[in-house]
Amino acid sequence: MTAIRRFIIMLFVLAFPMISAQSSWPPHVTVVAPVERGKVVMVSGKLENGIAIPDLSWAWRSSVACFVQLQAHKFAAKHVIFATQTKLTGIGELTVRVIPSDPNANLSLWVYASNGYQLPPNLQSVRSCEADFKWDRPFKNQTQDHTRYITMSTRSEGIVIGVSGPAEMTSADFTLEISVK
Repeated sequence: MTAIRRFIIMLFVLAFPMISAQSSWPPHVTVVAPVERGKVVMVSGKLENGIAIPDLSWAWRSSVACFVQLQAHKFAAKHVIFATQTKLTGIGELTVRVIPSDPNANLSLWVYASNGYQLPPNLQSVRSCEADFKWDRPFKNQTQDHTRYITMSTRSEGIVIGVSGPAEMTSADFTLEISVK
């Protein structure tokens, strides 16, 4: 075996752990089975198992545009983060719904389409981001119940989902429902 070939093999052996370490989610992210068109994936969660994200400025950064700063208090509790892949050919309509076990629980939801492993608060940009939370006032001809949901168009890509609530909310059990049409 030539010295160059040994060098290349050694370089690969040394670099592989660094590559695979960079291509996985941190332990606080729950990885959900890939979502196929026409199927529903459900997973349960607990708000108390989330992580604190005190700096929410990532959400109103123009390259993310998830929710505005005036709504930050609705996302001040811990964040339970999920990641999944969609199995699509072409564009699909992704729906994410959070259903609290207690109908009085005031949960909030954010979802973004991602091509990598970036997470808040170090989120620099995303393809699209949406949020849903309890309204401050009623809207004409619209009603809101205790569930929160987001529907967005997406291509075959990674999806990151966060469930949170106001600062005074320290615990809540919920079910997350993910589907693609």
